[in-house]
Amino acid sequence: MTPNTDEIKEIYPGVFWSLLDHPTSVLLGRLLDPATPYVLCWSHHVGNFSWQQFALPIVEPSVPERVLARVASFAFCCSTEQFMRLLPNLPLSIRAVQLRSLPPNHLDLDRIQGKERWRLLAECGWHVMLETPGNDFGEVASTSRLVVEKAISLMQNDAGANNSFKPKPLRGSA
Repeated sequence: MTPNTDEIKEIYPGVFWSLLDHPTSVLLGRLLDPATPYVLCWSHHVGNFSWQQFALPIVEPSVPERVLARVASFAFCCSTEQFMRLLPNLPLSIRAVQLRSLPPNHLDLDRIQGKERWRLLAECGWHVMLETPGNDFGEVASTSRLVVEKAISLMQNDAGANNSFKPKPLRGSA
């Protein structure tokens, strides 16, 4: 049985959501609002699960240490402008949300789901969220039904989904 894609549901008051068929991180670049200043990515992974040299902040955030690691997983927040520069080199899978203000320290989107997630994101003035493994069904959500409609339209036309540009693999990735 195939899941219903491209249908918009209001999953929480003022939160519009749709399941998309194989979206990639490329789509996010077409949905971001340049006037919304931040993008928060979570569950971001760097590495290919084989032991390799990394420069990681083992003790102090601003002091990288050269160590062997298999993969580094973290959340990061940057300006929308910086994110757009990074996007062509990011993997096709992504978990990201665009915000009007910096997220609070306790906003852990790996753990916070449902009503509490939407409440906390509303406090940050969120615009759009995309969660996709890059090779399967993904989800788009927004406070604007028009943004979700745009995502569906882009996916149906395949512009902004997979063909706008092909992200390059990150150094150290397979």
